[in-house]
Amino acid sequence: MSNLSISFILTTRNKLPALRHSVPRLLSEIRPDEEVVVVDGASRDGSAEYLADLHRAGRIHQFLSEPDKGESHALNKALLRARGDLIKFITDDDVFHWPTVRECQRFLVEQPAIAGVFTDGADTDWRLPDPFLCGDVSPRFEQWMSTRKPILLSCLGLVLRRACLPLTGLFHTGIIPVDHEFSLRLTSAPLELALYTGYGYVRVLNPRSNTVAYQQQVHSQVERIRSFYQASSEISLGRRLLVEAKTAMRPLTAGPVEWLRERFDHPRRREVAAACHVPHEWAETFRRCEAWLEEKNRRVHGSFLSRAATYTSPELPPPSTA
Repeated sequence: MSNLSISFILTTRNKLPALRHSVPRLLSEIRPDEEVVVVDGASRDGSAEYLADLHRAGRIHQFLSEPDKGESHALNKALLRARGDLIKFITDDDVFHWPTVRECQRFLVEQPAIAGVFTDGADTDWRLPDPFLCGDVSPRFEQWMSTRKPILLSCLGLVLRRACLPLTGLFHTGIIPVDHEFSLRLTSAPLELALYTGYGYVRVLNPRSNTVAYQQQVHSQVERIRSFYQASSEISLGRRLLVEAKTAMRPLTAGPVEWLRERFDHPRRREVAAACHVPHEWAETFRRCEAWLEEKNRRVHGSFLSRAATYTSPELPPPSTA
């Protein structure tokens, strides 16, 4: 056991506008027995200087800024530096629900047989009146507990025990959708995992997201990864019905000429680009996502699911009114 309870790992490159909102939220949560490890990919937009100032002030405990070979390379450098018993991955442009993070941390401390905890979460599609698309992963996780067939989960919701890294290995540096491969590897390994049914994050799709910037490579790589692990598609029924309904209505709302052009002129690229356009400043985006997480977790009392331990968590503290 180390003398640090958890390491919060953040990797970033050229995302200063979002970083100015995500990093203060992270640093406001840090306790004396915890650390923040930040790896920057030699940013040129002021991110490196912003983070270096926080490191010199003692707010960030470990900081490295140098060219890297992509997100997985940066994550591996951070993992090898981490000293905490637990590891929590934090991204520079997504929003986290800290009471849920702390509940997962407490669970792992009390349940040493569990290697890691995932949480439910949401993606964003800013074209919709309600832009938050829930993951609804509980049925899939329950099926995994009985069949052990690998499933896709978002590592945004993952809190991992560092001692299990010899069994999991580091992130695959040859692919872009790193959490897809890592979650399939975790759920195929001889490890006991848990799911917290509360909502731990909102993934804010935006033009700088890897999923968007490299969408063609991501799509083809995800299919190969699923095939390698023999994992089925994990698109929820609700999301599939939503996509089908929007596709069916498109000729009526856009007109037949525009609809035909979209169908044959890189339709997937247009679909993703429209969904990821964030119509707010980052301050408002974070505020909306945090409000949604607070309300969602107020209505959905989370519980832990695992083969080793299953119990309902105590009530989370009320949301801050600040």
